[in-house]
Amino acid sequence: MRLGKLDNDELERLVLKKFQKTRSESLQAPQVGEDCAWLDLGGDLAVFSCDPITSASIAHLGRLSVHVNCNDAAAAGAEPVGLLVTLLAPPSITREQIGRIADDLAAAARDAGVDIVGGHTEVTDAVTRPVTNTAVVARCPRARRMRGLQAGDDVVMTKWAGLEGTAIIVEDFEKTEKVNELLHENREYIVGRLGIPFKDKNTAVISVVLRASAEVINALSGKLGMIAGIKSKVLFK
Repeated sequence: MRLGKLDNDELERLVLKKFQKTRSESLQAPQVGEDCAWLDLGGDLAVFSCDPITSASIAHLGRLSVHVNCNDAAAAGAEPVGLLVTLLAPPSITREQIGRIADDLAAAARDAGVDIVGGHTEVTDAVTRPVTNTAVVARCPRARRMRGLQAGDDVVMTKWAGLEGTAIIVEDFEKTEKVNELLHENREYIVGRLGIPFKDKNTAVISVVLRASAEVINALSGKLGMIAGIKSKVLFK
């Protein structure tokens, strides 16, 4: 896609129309021409937090953007109300992929009971993969304001420590497992295999040499390409 912001028609079709106003605190849904979000929190305190998501696949970027930030607000004793999401995408991204990210954001927001009230979407060569930076606006009764942990305080946990990071690692591990499983299923055709990690780009390249029919090779490439975060290309000789 071309560098810069999406034009108004693309922004409306791919992104904005998917975000609906569902909470009474939201005075309007995000729309073209509105650079600010309006929330009415009554007499409650406004609680803010923000976090980027820089290493997730397109399949999980939206969901993690929502839940990571809502978790920050909830851990402070506040109820998440709205999210402002900035999406920066590389020129290699497609309109369909931007739409998938917006769908994921909208579904996760519905699950979390929050509105996406604004943000920014741009294609830029400053990034090599889609990244988000999300700000959450939450509300908290004044009497429930948390003022920091002190020695002797109780800590209440509903699941286990490190859940957020563990979930991301598991998703990456499952992706690796799927790749290895497909290669194992086609081991009779594999002549050689070489893996090259690019740690500075959080990317790995696997070169696989196969001796098989075009039908077998294309089928394997297609299955690999269907795994979230994996790109597959074939060169015949």
